[in-house]
Amino acid sequence: MAEHVNPIPVAACILVHRDRVLLLKRTIPPCEGRWSLPSGHYEIGESAEEGMIREILEETGLSVTVRYIGSGARVLPNGVPYLSLLFWAEAPSDSITLDCENSDWAWVPMVPDKLKVFDWAFSNQLQAVLDFIDRCD
Repeated sequence: MAEHVNPIPVAACILVHRDRVLLLKRTIPPCEGRWSLPSGHYEIGESAEEGMIREILEETGLSVTVRYIGSGARVLPNGVPYLSLLFWAEAPSDSITLDCENSDWAWVPMVPDKLKVFDWAFSNQLQAVLDFIDRCD
């Protein structure tokens, strides 16, 4: 009988305000000290959208409506598989209230060269933003 290792579902959101995307500087593993989209793990009983909305509210203080974009699979260097569900949302303002999981925030113009200078925690998130920019053009 084959053994199956199911991926852990995580949520990430391209949160946009006036042609800028929000990046958060992580204070927790994995990849503490590096930048990511608002993201996190789901809690028991949450739908994909509910989990993403909760994570954005916890990490930024913003209430948003999210739209599903797609998903991607990845495996961290420690061998843990993840299924990343990607969303996008329009932020109602650029005022951010950080939680303890992040130490800083930046609204970055949606320009590839400006996004690539950040030390991204997850390369798949950078690629997702670059793909999103291409689709919006």
